[in-house]
Amino acid sequence: MRNVLFLAIVLSAFSGSVVAQSNPREVRSTIRQERLENRVENREERRASISANREEFKARMQAIRDERKLAILERIEEKLAKINERRTDHFLKVLERLREILAKIQSRSDRAEANGKNVSSVDTAIATAETAIDAAEAAVNTQADKVYELTIDDETTARSDVGAAMKKLQEDLRATREMVHKART
Repeated sequence: MRNVLFLAIVLSAFSGSVVAQSNPREVRSTIRQERLENRVENREERRASISANREEFKARMQAIRDERKLAILERIEEKLAKINERRTDHFLKVLERLREILAKIQSRSDRAEANGKNVSSVDTAIATAETAIDAAEAAVNTQADKVYELTIDDETTARSDVGAAMKKLQEDLRATREMVHKART
């Protein structure tokens, strides 16, 4: 996963110098398409990972005898994975929208610069915003890769173990949300 992300960053860095001479709209659409493809690949990898973890979960849950409790625990683990996926997808959409807005601002800045205006402060703000968005996107991708497995040793501690996993998910999503919120401001 990290190799794919590193490869995408390196390719975008090399292609940026070649593509910088073409139309900015084409560049943005190319970058947007690459990010969309990366997002789809990441989603497929996460789903494959979840299905593999589901098999491991069934093996771990052999200690629990009651079929009904086992079914409930499976549903809870699936629900945690869906919540994480849905929230991280939302965060990625927000960041993509922020990138689109930033591209519009960059376009206006370029036009103002062509008309002889001083846009150095705008360029600095755009660079700061891009850095914040990149950091938030890295945090969201890290969050999306996390898997919340229920490790239950005994039926009597199942409730507290599930509560701990849910609390961990909430804390992680809250921290990721803060990163996205910082990128917005």
